[in-house]
Amino acid sequence: MVLILVTSLGPGYIHTAINDGPGCLTLRCADPSCGSAIGEDMVLSLVSLDDQKKYMRYLLRSYVEDNRKVLCSYLDHLYKAWIDQAWSSV
Repeated sequence: MVLILVTSLGPGYIHTAINDGPGCLTLRCADPSCGSAIGEDMVLSLVSLDDQKKYMRYLLRSYVEDNRKVLCSYLDHLYKAWIDQAWSSV
């Protein structure tokens, strides 16, 4: 049902969602009785290259924001290791 409805709406539905912001990452079928999620691969197959780039930027930003604590901890660990190495060579 989702594929039929989304492809029949054309890329305009997804294009509008992408231009509205990162909410496009949780895009749902336009039919209120359906509610199925529209996945990344379907989104990317139906939109222009510019929209693909915007969508992927939102996806990357979402990943970084959701994993900020993990990334910061990892970077902190790398920084401390670099400082320890720098001091050991003095």
